[in-house]
Parts: sequence; structure tokens; C-alpha cells
Amino acid sequence: FRVPPRLQQLLLNTTWATQASTIENEILGSSNGNPDQTFSTLQFPVLEGQQLEVREEEETDLQEEVWVVWQEVSDFYGSGPEDRHYLLNHLTGEVSFGNNQQGRIPALGSNNIRMVYYRTGGGKQGNKPAETITELKTTVPYVDSVTNLEAASGGSNQESLEWVKEQGPKTLRHRYKAVTAEDIEDLVYQASTDVARAWAITPKFNPKDLQWLPNYYLPLEQSGTITVSLWSQGNDPPTTYQLQVKINGPGQTIAYEEKIFTSDQSSDRELSYPVTPSQFSLGTEWYVTMVNLGDVNVSGDITIEYPDGSLTGNFNLPPKTTSDHADNSPYLDRDDVGQVELIILPDSSARQPTPSLGLLDLVEEYILARCAPTLDLRVTGPYWVEVTVTAEVVPLSLDLAEAVVIGVNDALNHFLHPLTGGVEGQGWPFGRQPHKSDLYRLIESVPGVNYVKSLSIDLAEIPEEQSNRFLIYSGEHQISLGQDF
Repeated sequence: FRVPPRLQQLLLNTTWATQASTIENEILGSSNGNPDQTFSTLQFPVLEGQQLEVREEEETDLQEEVWVVWQEVSDFYGSGPEDRHYLLNHLTGEVSFGNNQQGRIPALGSNNIRMVYYRTGGGKQGNKPAETITELKTTVPYVDSVTNLEAASGGSNQESLEWVKEQGPKTLRHRYKAVTAEDIEDLVYQASTDVARAWAITPKFNPKDLQWLPNYYLPLEQSGTITVSLWSQGNDPPTTYQLQVKINGPGQTIAYEEKIFTSDQSSDRELSYPVTPSQFSLGTEWYVTMVNLGDVNVSGDITIEYPDGSLTGNFNLPPKTTSDHADNSPYLDRDDVGQVELIILPDSSARQPTPSLGLLDLVEEYILARCAPTLDLRVTGPYWVEVTVTAEVVPLSLDLAEAVVIGVNDALNHFLHPLTGGVEGQGWPFGRQPHKSDLYRLIESVPGVNYVKSLSIDLAEIPEEQSNRFLIYSGEHQISLGQDF
């Protein structure tokens, strides 16, 4: 299971509730036959799912008027002169029509544009805590009282200008395609406003292990000449071959020097390149690659000399065009190739904000529709580690004892919240444990606290495989009062 199932309670007489009001048959206004007309709904914002109609004359001999449904579009770029399209600003409720070139103009008439129905509501003000929705708007037979046993979620406000500035460059980069782990993390926030944090974890590998290419990495410590010497072993019967050898380095994507070695033993068997001080200053990632361009296996010995060092070894390269080349990959037997584990947290004030199965499915469906079909995606919640603090606190006076205990508990719960806690109030990073120094400073800043006499932190056991991906949450703390002797 992505989230371990746990039966919490069985509830009868329950139903879904949405923070929204439904408006029916609202007249928006009258069309004057001019292009680019705009109208507005009385209530806004307008939630998805509205229906707009325009009263038009039916094209028959009876000249009867009928209400015709028009279609909302995001823009008029693809609209023709006869398309019954309109734009709707869901935030302000403004409705815009076309100009008979891009989008049809509504027919001339009186009170002939209406919203058959629309819903208004939403926003973060609807995310009410548990047991705070207790009033019926209208009486319902046999219903005595109502309440929400779980917190409401899903409401969000308009994006801020700062958020748009941050997301704009990211959108230009990913173009709504999940190619890299960073793309996946950015697109999660497009999938649902309920997501507060996301982390995409991909398999790790060391590129220096890819000797099957083969790659020879050179630990350069200064500029100087790199020389590659190659000796191929004889084949019986003799065969012709071609080996492409490249000297690669930082600062450019193409090789600094390359050469094709052939089976002609009388030809020059060396490849050299002088690394200048300016090139060396670009980085130390210099390496030699070899590719078999022929049709037969080629084996032999290689020596690479570079400033203050050398490498020697042997090679056995299958043809580039055969599948045997991939069979030598050290990653062929890895079962995590193509896997991405996506950890998400919902926007919640709960001590342990665990994503619901519905949110997990929503995010997974959204990402899979925008990624390569070979991606093996696993969307889950974090591995939770409970943090319990036991502290003996000395108050400034006994009169403040009760207030000190409450204040310390509140401060600890806020500080240890995974989304809004931490030293900077931005939440806790994955794999980070609180230090005693953090908690001493926190508790001693609570009004009424003189000093902390003793303090201990109790953490649940963390499996080795979760050592860098767990997330802490606040437990039930034990705060006692001490005396200043």
C-alpha cells in the first residue's frame, strides 16, 4: 500500500459538502450587436461547470426565438466567425464575446444573455478545521445537527504576483512535460492546490562505473599533455576494425581531440592533446572514451599518460551496432532503472499531514499523462518519525506555571510542524532531525520561562533505507516544572 490502511472510525449519515452557492437563470444583460462586448456575473469567483445561453432567432419561417448554449474557450485564436464562443474570467466573473472574425457576436436583443447556472465560492476561507461547520443554511426534515468531523481542504486563493514570477520560468522550462525530476516536482503543484511540498527521488549511480563504454577518467591536477597509446591484440584469422578514441573535457560538448584507430599496425598508435592552463581552469573532468565502429570484437591494451600520472588497462569492445554492447552494462540487472518515487505532502495544519488516497491518485494520473510511458512512478507520502520532547522547565514564578506548560507545548508543536516549523518557519527538510540547541533556545524564549533544567529528545527508530527521506512531526511532549534552588 502507498499509504498503510488504518480504520479510524465508521460514520453513518455522511455526505460530501462543497463551499459553494449555486446561482440559476441570472440575466447578464442585453446584446447591442457590437463586437467585443463584455458582461459580468453578480457573484464571483465563478467555479468550473457553468452554462451560458444566448437567445437567438431560430432559422425557420416561424421566426421563433430559442435559447442556445455557447461554449467557453481559453482564447479566440482558434475561433471562427460562426463559432459560439466566449471567454470567462473565473476570478472576476467577466464574460467576453467575439467580433465576428474571431468568435461570433451575440444576436441583438433585450436581456438575451443569461447564465443558466453557475457556482460561486472557494478560496482558503473554506478550509475550515474539524468540527467548525455546524450550521444548516436551510432546514432539512429529520436533521437535528451537522458537523464536519474532518478538516475541509482544497480551497485556494488567487496566485500572488511573486508566485507567478517564480512559476513563469519553470513553465517555460518544462512546457508541461515531465522529463526530469525537477519537472515532476514543479508539475505536482499544477495537479492540485492541495499539495504543499513535493520531492522526486531518482536512482543514484556513479558515471565513473560506466567502464563498459569504456570511459577512462583522468584525475588531472594541472595543465599538460594527455597521450593515449593503443595496442590491439591480433585476431585469427586477421580482421579489419575501427576504434574511435576521444579526449573529452569541460567547457564544451564535443571532444577536444579524436582519432580513429584501424587494424593497420603500421599506423600511428597514439593520440595526444595539450591541455592549456585556461582549459584546465574550466574544471578537472577530463576523460577518454572509446567506441568500436566496426563489425567484430576488438580487444587490446591501452595506456593513458597525463600530467603527474598514468593509467593502463585492457579492453574488449563488442561492435557498436550489436546488442552485446549493452549486455556489458553494470546497470543491466538493476531493478530501479526508470523508477521515480514522488513524495508529496498536503497543505494541512495537522501534526502529521498525510496525503489522502484521492490526492495520491490525482497527482499520479496528472504526472503519468505528461511523462514518458517508460517511467515507473510511485506517488506516496513521507516516512514519518515522531519527535517527543521531555523537558523540565523552571518558570519565573509559580503563578505562571500553567501558562508556561501550555506555552511550551504550543511552541514545540509549532516548531516541529513539518510544513510551517523549523528555525526559519519554512518547514523541516527531509532527513533533518532537531538538535537540542534548537529546543533549548525555543523553550527559553517562551514567556514566563526562566530556564530549562533538563531536556531529552525521543525519536522513533529510523530504518537505514529511510535515513535521508524521513520527515519529523510533533508527538505528545512531557513538560514538567522544576524549582530554582
